[in-house]
Amino acid sequence: MSSRASIAAWRRFKLWTQMEPEHYEALTFADLQPGDMFIGLPTPGDNKRHSGFLRTHRIFIKDSSEVFRLTDKPDAPLYGSVTSLDGKLKDSIELTESVIRVN
Repeated sequence: MSSRASIAAWRRFKLWTQMEPEHYEALTFADLQPGDMFIGLPTPGDNKRHSGFLRTHRIFIKDSSEVFRLTDKPDAPLYGSVTSLDGKLKDSIELTESVIRVN
């Protein structure tokens, strides 16, 4: 990482640490209301959708409060549907996934 990028990241960090907690508090997808915008947070071993914090992330919108399972197994995780802010991507996200609400 270049020193210029490091300085920019440090400035962003300082700005975030001066914000109220509701602007950066990690929630789960289940905590969001339909219509809320959010960014999904990386989890250990989760490399299929993003590369941690190494690149720009899409902003998604929670579509509804409906939940579903991707399989017929009764113990399978519950998911909800989402759409990217630009409307180009529809996906499903596990209710327990960590997110940050975007205001």
